[in-house]
Amino acid sequence: ISVPEINMNDTEQIDSFINVGSLHKRKQNETAILCFSKVLTKAKRNLFFHFVGDGPEKRNLQKLVENLNISNNVIFHGHIDSYEDLIPVYRRSYATISYGQAGLAVLQSIGFGTPFITKKNAITGGEINNIVHGKNGFLVNDEKEVVNVMIRLIDDIEHQLEMEKFCFSYYKENCSIESMGKSFRDILNENL
Repeated sequence: ISVPEINMNDTEQIDSFINVGSLHKRKQNETAILCFSKVLTKAKRNLFFHFVGDGPEKRNLQKLVENLNISNNVIFHGHIDSYEDLIPVYRRSYATISYGQAGLAVLQSIGFGTPFITKKNAITGGEINNIVHGKNGFLVNDEKEVVNVMIRLIDDIEHQLEMEKFCFSYYKENCSIESMGKSFRDILNENL
């Protein structure tokens, strides 16, 4: 995943969580919404959850949001193609939450400087191995841990900023096209 260079000095007010990708049942987005609803009650702040993407679960998720009476706090953007349009949404987010799946969204999220929250046994193609627990994301066991991590990120802005910095440096050193290309070249040179 190629993510454009982001100026860390360009900050937005952090007031959100984000999920980017197709809306499918296997991603367990309903769990993320239920956790967010609990966080809204506990944090007593005006927070938002941005869903960027479309899919077969969209209507069910919208109904859940309506039933929980949090429609003003959950925004369904639909699909966004432009990284430039994603930058402000990521920059205002405490973390990406994808409870049931940790795919390419992991790399994109840390590339944007946004920690990633998922469960330890999430569906993955190996991208979950880029999450350094407590540094650029959190690997959780259950929904209670998701709520606790979300509250922690909201309450401890210093830790949030440390995680943002670690995300940027980890992405640049390990996940950027340049770093992956270098690794590939190194392997080829060792075996020629």
